[in-house]
Amino acid sequence: MFVQDGRERQEGDRMDAKDYLKLAWKVDQRIDDKIEQINILRELSEKTTAVLSGMPGKSTRNIHSREEVIARMMDAEEALNQEVLNLMEIRENVRKAIAGVENVECRMLLEERYLCYHGWNQIAEDMGYSLDNVYKLHRKALQEISIDTELLNA
Repeated sequence: MFVQDGRERQEGDRMDAKDYLKLAWKVDQRIDDKIEQINILRELSEKTTAVLSGMPGKSTRNIHSREEVIARMMDAEEALNQEVLNLMEIRENVRKAIAGVENVECRMLLEERYLCYHGWNQIAEDMGYSLDNVYKLHRKALQEISIDTELLNA
């Protein structure tokens, strides 16, 4: 259980607009992790194929072993690429939700906060507002955002 917007929420409760917008940052972190895993797989693949193909002193090479290693790594890389695509779709949905906000100031604030990951002080400076006014505008922006309820429950 945790408190959000003055009310108690359970872990299984619906996600609100603010939680949904925060997904963009989490998704970006996960995408970075997946890309790093892909790069590690590629490096490992290069090392593995070099070891399996050029071992001096052996009269016969195990071609099947090399092919199996390459096939497994390609499968793993494809799975990671699919995960990246799925994460990018979530981020695009967040971007579309923000783009749907009609008030330009609210939309700019949401873009800076949830797509560019700027802090409140930076946003206030960029927009020429006091910190209190930025917080008020943020509350207004959260009320203006329209997100498909199916996405909120995902």
